[in-house]
Formats: sequence, structure tokens, C-alpha cells
Amino acid sequence: MNSYDLDQSKQELIQMEAIFNTQVDTQVILQLLMDKGICTREEIQQHRSRVKLMPKFKATDDYLKQTLDSVGYYKKNPEQHLKDIFKAKMEGKIK
Repeated sequence: MNSYDLDQSKQELIQMEAIFNTQVDTQVILQLLMDKGICTREEIQQHRSRVKLMPKFKATDDYLKQTLDSVGYYKKNPEQHLKDIFKAKMEGKIK
């Protein structure tokens, strides 16, 4: 969160709140489905895996996995991270 730009901070908090509310709503729905015996945790996991493979969601899932892998790599290799940032800056890819 950017503590110097209050408008941007407010927008980030609004986005975080929306994500949080969606997570809570989703958990409520899943819990109701399981409590009423409509489906099991295993069935939910199977459907979750299937949905992540759908074109509409696959690109986002792949992007998140790749980005998290990159973050993990750079946390283990901070010197390489600095080299790559410097190179990207020199090539004009970042400001």
C-alpha cells in the first residue's frame, strides 16, 4: 500500500476489501453446499482443477504460477534480481 498517495491507497484498500468479500462469499457458498450434502470437498477440488484448465481461467492461473515462481527465484537470488532490474532499466523496459 502506498502511504504517500492517499487516493491510490484508498483504491488499493477498496480492491482488497472487494477481494476479501468475494473470498468470504465463496467460502459461505461452499460451506453451505457441503453442509447440505450437495457436494463433498473432493468434488469441489475436482471442479476447481477442471475450471482452472478452462481457457477463460487458464491464462490467469498460468500467469500467477509463473509470477510466484519468479518471486521465489529472486528471493533466493537477490543479486540476480538486481542485475535483471538494471538490465531492464537500461533497455527501457521499466522506468
